[in-house]
Amino acid sequence: WIAERGDQPTRLLRLADALDARGIVRVDFWKLDVEGHELPALRGAAPLLREGRIGALYVELHRGAFSEVLSFLEALGYAPYTLDAAGRPKPFRDEGLDLTDALFLRKAPHSAASKRQGSHVRQAGG
Repeated sequence: WIAERGDQPTRLLRLADALDARGIVRVDFWKLDVEGHELPALRGAAPLLREGRIGALYVELHRGAFSEVLSFLEALGYAPYTLDAAGRPKPFRDEGLDLTDALFLRKAPHSAASKRQGSHVRQAGG
């Protein structure tokens, strides 16, 4: 690692544009660590997240943006988890840390059609 002073120009590319350019329709796992800029990156990927084109995310969370990131992803259908010592997901709890990582998994869809179908199955079996 070499410490440098000054600004370093960086080219930004939206995830959707990078995926479309490569013909990638779905991402199973996205590791996001952009040093405090996670929320803007997530906002840029909102269409992908809304459409369920990203299955899971592992996001670095900074104290100042915890609640915003959690609310943003939950509204798009993702539930937050942490990993236990064995690497298994467990429900996320804000433990007051300044920096932590969270795993976000896509929630199961609850469409009206699936509810009607489930209701129909219960009636048929009852």
